[in-house]
Amino acid sequence: MGTIYLLPIGFHENIPYRILTSRRRTTINDKVMIYTCEPLAKGVEIAFEKLKAQCLASNIPEPSLIKLPCTEPYESLKVVIRSINEVGVENNRVVIGVGADLRIISHYLAIALQIMNKPYIIHYIPESGMAEEVIIDEEFIKIIMEGLTRQERNILEIIVENPGITTKEIALILDKKEK
Repeated sequence: MGTIYLLPIGFHENIPYRILTSRRRTTINDKVMIYTCEPLAKGVEIAFEKLKAQCLASNIPEPSLIKLPCTEPYESLKVVIRSINEVGVENNRVVIGVGADLRIISHYLAIALQIMNKPYIIHYIPESGMAEEVIIDEEFIKIIMEGLTRQERNILEIIVENPGITTKEIALILDKKEK
């Protein structure tokens, strides 16, 4: 069992790196997936290269960079779900990083995992040293996730795959009455 780290990055690599080094030692079974918005800004590219160098120097698995169309929520969710499915989450813990960089990405990551019905951990690291780290564990997330029925999760999946879909069309797909 490994850990999959889903971490946003903006112009600074320090928050993702702090998350990777603060919890425990990463192993070769872990995956580090770094998310940012496209188009890729030069400052983000530099931050990612610095993070990659820090990871390699610290024996942390080399991170991969995934670019999201952040102004298009449905497309961003599709990219996130596809990227997570490519690495496989079945027997892995998942950690979503939250900090100063591109918080919208952390929301996309959490929504995608909700849709996938995959529990995760939220690891929040504040931008400054004034506040402490906060970790919201899998059990808390599971309690929240149990609030959605399987049918409600199915509806969310349909909406993500078909932006702009009508209630009538959803009912047809699910073979249910529109009400």
